[in-house]
Amino acid sequence: EWLLLDGKWVDLVEYIREKMDVPIIVMTDYENKHLAIEATKAGVLDYVVKSEQMLSCMPYIVERALREWDHITKRTQAENALRESQRLLQNVFEAIQDGIIILDREYTIVQVNQFSIKE
Repeated sequence: EWLLLDGKWVDLVEYIREKMDVPIIVMTDYENKHLAIEATKAGVLDYVVKSEQMLSCMPYIVERALREWDHITKRTQAENALRESQRLLQNVFEAIQDGIIILDREYTIVQVNQFSIKE
């Protein structure tokens, strides 16, 4: 609890994020909307206030966090693959030794490769 109250939890979350690729759930005795918002901004998937009811719901909370983490992980992998694909396509586009000019539907130039502007 002292980690939450003095702000050291942010350091702990950052440390965990650097060392492990895992979802994080914060459980505390204190209900504090400001801390909950800050925890979410720091990458925590859920902020749970301890109670008998919440303890009985923990399996569902953990399951939901794992599903969300799986979604986040898959989205991140897809974004990384897209960036790599775009980088590869750009390299191929620039390596073609013929001039290429790409236009949109209004015939505005969107992209040109280096060989289309050589004199």
